[in-house]
Amino acid sequence: MQEARIPKIAYSSFLLHQVLPERDDENYVSFWMRHIGYCKSGVEVGGVHITGWLYWHLNFFKLSIDKRDEFGNSVRVVDNPNLRDNEWLINWCYEQADKNGRQPILAFGTRRFAKTSFIASRVAYNTFIFQYSNPLIIGGSQSDLNNITKYIDEFYEKRPDCFSDFVKISDWNKATSSDVEIEFNKRIVTRNRNPINPISYEFFPITEKPNDNSFAFSRISVRNLQHGQLTSKEELLAGITPTEAVWDEVGKYLYSKQRSALLPAIENDLGERRFVELLIGTGGNTDFAADAEMDFLFTEKSNFFHFDVNQYLEEVKDEHFKYIQDTDKQVSLFVPAQMSNKGGQKKEIPLVQYLNRDFTEDEAKALEGFNIFVTDWEKAQVKVEGFINEEHRKSSDKGKKAQMYYPFQPEDCFLFSGNNPFPVEEAKKTQDRIRLEGLTGEYVRLEQTPHGVISVTQSVLEPVTEYPFRGGAYDAPAVIYERPIFDDPRQIKRGTYIAGFDGAKVATSTTSDSLNCLYIFKRQAGVSGYQNQIVAQLTGRPHMDTIYYRQAMLLLKLYNAECLPEADVPFVKYLRSQKAEHYIAQARGTNLRINENSRANVDYGLPATARNKEHLLKLLKTYCWDQIPTGEMSQEGDEITVLGVSRITDPMLLEEIIKFGNYKNYDRIMSFGHALIWDEELSINNIKGSEDKYQLKRDTFSKLTDKNFGRGRYR
Repeated sequence: MQEARIPKIAYSSFLLHQVLPERDDENYVSFWMRHIGYCKSGVEVGGVHITGWLYWHLNFFKLSIDKRDEFGNSVRVVDNPNLRDNEWLINWCYEQADKNGRQPILAFGTRRFAKTSFIASRVAYNTFIFQYSNPLIIGGSQSDLNNITKYIDEFYEKRPDCFSDFVKISDWNKATSSDVEIEFNKRIVTRNRNPINPISYEFFPITEKPNDNSFAFSRISVRNLQHGQLTSKEELLAGITPTEAVWDEVGKYLYSKQRSALLPAIENDLGERRFVELLIGTGGNTDFAADAEMDFLFTEKSNFFHFDVNQYLEEVKDEHFKYIQDTDKQVSLFVPAQMSNKGGQKKEIPLVQYLNRDFTEDEAKALEGFNIFVTDWEKAQVKVEGFINEEHRKSSDKGKKAQMYYPFQPEDCFLFSGNNPFPVEEAKKTQDRIRLEGLTGEYVRLEQTPHGVISVTQSVLEPVTEYPFRGGAYDAPAVIYERPIFDDPRQIKRGTYIAGFDGAKVATSTTSDSLNCLYIFKRQAGVSGYQNQIVAQLTGRPHMDTIYYRQAMLLLKLYNAECLPEADVPFVKYLRSQKAEHYIAQARGTNLRINENSRANVDYGLPATARNKEHLLKLLKTYCWDQIPTGEMSQEGDEITVLGVSRITDPMLLEEIIKFGNYKNYDRIMSFGHALIWDEELSINNIKGSEDKYQLKRDTFSKLTDKNFGRGRYR
């Protein structure tokens, strides 16, 4: 099958440069058919491919924009938009995603990069160019959706003459439902029995409906997820067969369930995707960002389009796009703060100067006058940084919000503020340090010989690296950050190591989004190495919980660690069945100390009461904000300290701390909190653990700060 021929034209032949014909002009129909055809096929200008949508956007689409009048004054006018590097970038990604099996794109980044007008332009393109089209807009609130439809209405009111016979049947701005359909009909207007409008002429000859003066041309479906309140209504998107799907502000709602309901309609009978799906969000609008964050930051797992910056730089001369190379994550499309209107620093240059290729004289002539507004990265960064710093001077919370709204790195989009009681910035710095220096610990599997000796060997499994966990089975290794101070657990005195546990209450489930989590905590017990820090952890959810429970039990044995779990969880029953109940903390007194009015009748573990949870979080907050001396002095002679959160060795626990207050499950926080409660209890009862009189075997453990600490084997 031959590919459709793409017309070759000069930039001077673009619609926006033409004198539009009158309706009685004999060339009226052919003129509009030609340019509408360019919107379908795209064009080639000087060897550069301009997609159908981009031709539409530059020539047909109109919106309110700021322009300079003849006196140099900034004025607000309804006009064709300028071509910017913003549109060039997004359009390029669309092309690549289309070539890659029409992969979905998740675009996330700065505010004020014209995402709303882009969405409106894409939807209007499908609606007014292609008959029987049904673009779908999905949003999180009526106000967000109104911002999009306002642009479409603005185009509708100022639409070119070739679309003058379009009639909008309903008004979406008055709709309060989460399910809205906006239909567009075409009036059939004839002149000497021939349709005047080229759309009618092309698609609907007058003879097909001689008794009807209009026909249905297209419709727009609008779905409002109402800030995530409709997350359980998967049927909201069922029954739609869209020709375009755009998700707006995806950080404001969890979308995975609704998207699963929509996917069958996106794929054809051959399992091929019908179009490139676009999900788009902005930094700071991340009330329910779990789905968006995972799909955006980990495209190798989510199968979303991955922006290959090196491939992009083969086509454009813009070295500043190397920003994306600073992250170790395979992100989808990130739009940094410098490209926002807040940066406001765009310079107009010829397109031939922006593109990374050698043009012939004829090609350059065809592109003559075709300019693009590109980001002045240095000036834009100075301006945005100035704004962020000014907000920081007002308050740390305002500064953090400004950093989220105008991010320089992909991870900045998902910083959290608000009611988070923890030192988020320091937690993020600690997390970055752990990942940068490769302080991942040792991934191991534990076994016990018939003689009771615990062997520890290297594991090929990988820890859980997504938060929140999306559910399903996940068998993870135990992670050891510092080995026990003695090979023989019998030499380790009670109270040297303790443990906290939190897990799912339904055993053998593979669908729960909750994880089993166990932390081994080394107390300040007069021993070398770690002090008041996590030294090992096991977080996972195998297809059978007993697989996890056995590994957790062996980890407790290895460190001779007494564990405080939540009361009545299956793990407690498992330990008792293995005659290992002596590893379970008897916390009846602890519970009464925290809540003297408690009537809980349990000996093992801590009841999951609101008062106990409140106390747990209080201890964690104190631990994180604790001022830890570094042993160094400043130039002014003051002792240098760091926050206690910098002692945390698990980057995923730090992730929960950073995002606290936004999700339901905090398995790691609860597990670590239980360890802190038991540490408090032992300290109250003056149980200190191993003393200095014990001779340490330093060859049996490694510190987190030792970069050579890897996945070796030890016995």
